Amino acid sequence: MITAAWPQWWSDDAVGSTSAEAELRFSLARKLGLSATSLLDDEPAFVMRGRASFKRATLGRQIDGLMLTTVGHSLGMLIAAATTTPYRPLTGAAAVREAVLSSSDFVGLQDLTLLCWACGIPVVSQSVFPLSAKRMDAMTVVADGRPVILLARRTEYPAFLSFMVAHELGHIALGHVTEDEPIADFSTEHIDLSDYDAAYDQDDQDEADANAFALELLTGDPAFTVNADRADFNAAQVAAAARETGERLRVDPGFVALALGHSTKRWPQVYSAMREFGHHVDDLGRQLNQLAINELDAAQLSDDSWDYVTRALGYSSDDA
Repeated sequence: MITAAWPQWWSDDAVGSTSAEAELRFSLARKLGLSATSLLDDEPAFVMRGRASFKRATLGRQIDGLMLTTVGHSLGMLIAAATTTPYRPLTGAAAVREAVLSSSDFVGLQDLTLLCWACGIPVVSQSVFPLSAKRMDAMTVVADGRPVILLARRTEYPAFLSFMVAHELGHIALGHVTEDEPIADFSTEHIDLSDYDAAYDQDDQDEADANAFALELLTGDPAFTVNADRADFNAAQVAAAARETGERLRVDPGFVALALGHSTKRWPQVYSAMREFGHHVDDLGRQLNQLAINELDAAQLSDDSWDYVTRALGYSSDDA
């Protein structure tokens, strides 16, 4: 994280220069959400505007979460500043779904991300973090009236990120996230095959409402579930059933498979099925960020800030 935030203009020649060291402090503070004056001390202090809402996070993880969300909030502010498409608030989930289905067979990840950018809502996959063992799924911040969705979960399955994006759109549409209160969604599970279970946590009413919004957007049913008629199904059977059900209901087959995994907990068969019918992408985050790089306007930021944004998205400023 520090490497990504460290300005390229810094060199050994700048050491000892009062003005250069002051600019370095302000540069790092702006990018990482730190108090610039605290960088004079041995213990830099994170500064959060308002308060963050930590979803599905224990107290201990909220401490780590403060660091994650402060850095994420600062990145989100830069991304918002580089986005020039006017923000248009979303209508209800059913209306958004109907609009997408007018030109697509189902609501998939590409449809959602293109929709977000068209509505002035940036969606990026954050590539660097202040903690090596981060467990954040996603975060939504509002900067100057513009929502920004930061995805943190690493996955090769587009349907999982579809749910995360739709879930964050639910928080936005339902008014859960404000300028002074970003929302960070954390996983409760530490087992990769249970990632989707964590996103279905119903203990928090805002989370339950955001889940219902996401399900209605993706499937047309805010209480969408998929159950198995037998307990010993294999990957080939899952693949066939997901394709048939998805085509009939106009739902992404990958999401049908994930819903089956949620209800049966037979994740090995489900993930094998998704690989079998090609519903996995090795460089999914990079694909999302390539769209982001194309949509963002570097001219809206200083060279130093743009360099940080591109590094945070897994690029160099030369690549972008």
